[in-house]
Amino acid sequence: MIEGSSGSVKIKNLNTNKLDIKGSSGNVSLDYLEINGDINVSIKSGNLLFNLEDKDSNIHWLLQSGSGRRSVAIPLENRQQNNRKTQGQTGDGSFNVQLQTTSGNITIK
Repeated sequence: MIEGSSGSVKIKNLNTNKLDIKGSSGNVSLDYLEINGDINVSIKSGNLLFNLEDKDSNIHWLLQSGSGRRSVAIPLENRQQNNRKTQGQTGDGSFNVQLQTTSGNITIK
């Protein structure tokens, strides 16, 4: 688990079975080749950028933002969206990726 109160977090080419990040303020940037475990990122204020090389990874996506935008540049199956939440899946959805901001944008590329 990574916890922080202010400042940015940038992770490139991470390969881990499970990742938990919790922060108060600051941007979070994650750069993955492929997903092979659950990921949970929760920040209060700041933007969250998630770059994924393997667009067909087996993921169930849950993106929640209180007062920010959610932008997903990969096709999601079973996509459901409302004003605060976007969810869907790629592949068979066997891993959970939960990304949450209170005030900040979430971008998936």
